[in-house]
Amino acid sequence: SQLYADNCLILGVIYRIEGKNDEAITEYGKVVSIQKQLNGENSLQYANALSSLGLLYKSVGKTSDAESALLTSVNLYKQKGMESDVKYLM
Repeated sequence: SQLYADNCLILGVIYRIEGKNDEAITEYGKVVSIQKQLNGENSLQYANALSSLGLLYKSVGKTSDAESALLTSVNLYKQKGMESDVKYLM
């Protein structure tokens, strides 16, 4: 459910603040999966979840994972006509 996704995101943020990056990645990954299931792989919610996960990967040095998530989210944003919103991701 969306409520569960929101709770996973909050927990992920808490883990990130505490420096528990592996746990944060797990929670962000849950959000990505839930948003894909609830809203579809072409949805803005899925793109937002992917970009959050990608930025987390980037911050912990997981470059290839970051690139994959961020490129997918950027392509989704572009499909939605939101090119100006993707500059901060790369």
